[in-house]
Parts: sequence; structure tokens; C-alpha cells
Amino acid sequence: MSISKIQSGDKVKVISGSYKGNTGIIKKVFIKEGKTTRVTISGLPKITKFRKAVTYNGEKYPGIQTFIDRKINITNVALLTEDNVLSKVKIDTSNGKRVRKFKKNDKEVSKQPIPEELTTPNN
Repeated sequence: MSISKIQSGDKVKVISGSYKGNTGIIKKVFIKEGKTTRVTISGLPKITKFRKAVTYNGEKYPGIQTFIDRKINITNVALLTEDNVLSKVKIDTSNGKRVRKFKKNDKEVSKQPIPEELTTPNN
């Protein structure tokens, strides 16, 4: 099974785009056609979507406002080390297992669980 360089629970920093400089934890990773393409990050503002009020079969449904997590391309984020230093990730297969390691200090990337407050929806 393949291993992605950036996974959910990792602490990242946005390195380009409108939200450059923001840091946060990856909440979800979106995979399209076998490749990781987009991620949602906890520190970014949400997108607001509005639905108009409608009448359907004589019943009135009110308008509603929903908040959706903003998706960012994976090329616009960089992984942060424990010292809050930007680093790229390499996949090491020297001992037979695929392990993620930082390129700067050659330490193994530890898998962090996503905090509980980020997993509960707060609409």
C-alpha cells in the first residue's frame, strides 16, 4: 500500500496563495485518481454557502447558511517539524518498511491523532 508524504493529523504551514503564512493541522486529505491532491486545514476560514428559501409542493423551506471547510492544493502546504521549521518529507524504504522522514534532520515523522475539537462539526 502506498504512503502519502502528507497525512491527516500533520502540522503544516501554507507556503503560497491567499492564506500564505497560516499554520494548522490537516483535518482531511482528498485523493483523486490515486493521487493526493487537496487538504483541509484547521486554521483557515471556512467558505460560507447560502441556500435560498423555496416552496415545494405547497411546503415552505427556509433559507439556510452552511459553512464548508476550505480545500487547499497539497503543493501549497509544507510540513512543520517539532521545532516549527519547514521541511520536506522523503519516503525511506531501507529497512523494508515505508517510513516518512524529514529531509532536514532525518528524523521520523510521528503520526499525530487529530484533536477532538477538529473532528466535531460546529456549524
